[in-house]
Amino acid sequence: MENEREVLVEVNHLNVTYGSGRSTYHAVQNASFKIYKGETFGLVGESGSGKTTIGRAILRILPTSGGEILYKGQKINGKISHALDQQVIKEIQMIFQDPQSSLNERAKVSYIVGEGLMNVRPDLSAAERDEKVRQALLDVGLLPEFASRFPHEFSGGQRQRIGIARALIVEPEFIIADEPTTALDSITQRQIVDLLTSLVDDAGASMLFITHDFAVLARATTRCYVLDGGSIAETGTTASLLQAPASEPARRLVDAARLLTLPHGNSAGSSVGSRESARAQSKRETFKNTAIMRKDDGNE
Repeated sequence: MENEREVLVEVNHLNVTYGSGRSTYHAVQNASFKIYKGETFGLVGESGSGKTTIGRAILRILPTSGGEILYKGQKINGKISHALDQQVIKEIQMIFQDPQSSLNERAKVSYIVGEGLMNVRPDLSAAERDEKVRQALLDVGLLPEFASRFPHEFSGGQRQRIGIARALIVEPEFIIADEPTTALDSITQRQIVDLLTSLVDDAGASMLFITHDFAVLARATTRCYVLDGGSIAETGTTASLLQAPASEPARRLVDAARLLTLPHGNSAGSSVGSRESARAQSKRETFKNTAIMRKDDGNE
């Protein structure tokens, strides 16, 4: 079945190193995987496992020291043409883990969300761009009136929604979500994961979801790889790894998820929830949150 699916991103024997000589650190070693069109694929691992490094290497933020990264069959690591570089900028977007540091505190939300459109859609008028910003904010459950405000006026969850709107407004084909819920409380984590997966599905895009939390991973993905020390320790469906992890790194991550989400000894699947239930919940939450914010905003 997988042979019949269209591969969007392919990572082959990837190596990423920091430093040189005696201070060389091998952050990623011989990592290989495929991400199919329309799929949300997970990379899960402890801090320092190399998962964020892989995401940043795909986005060309970090150089690679070996292997190759293919996007739509074209090699995008190393030296590439200007045209391909512009295509990568337009079609691959990243959602960062810290919504506070990743947003320009001196810029209004309208500029933060709409900035990407200035680069990839210079044909749009200011009015057309403002309309797209308005719709992007609505899509993530924020009021259009928030466009005139600054990031410090929002909660962590609202700032992450702004980050999601910024990434999705340019209509990317591939999104890298790097620990997008780490700085949030457990309830807001669930809401953001459900919102993100729903929006990505609706757009027909693909996503690499990076996290250390198996509980979050189960709501976002159906297939994942476990990273440990820069290498892939285990692969499989998210459900199978959650129920019966075979490697020690996977067992540690699953045990941690169970300790945090299953205080009364329930099964992992029932507490964490599935990707399908997450998508349905997201539609309800977005409508509810927008209505509540509109009411609260009118009472100020």
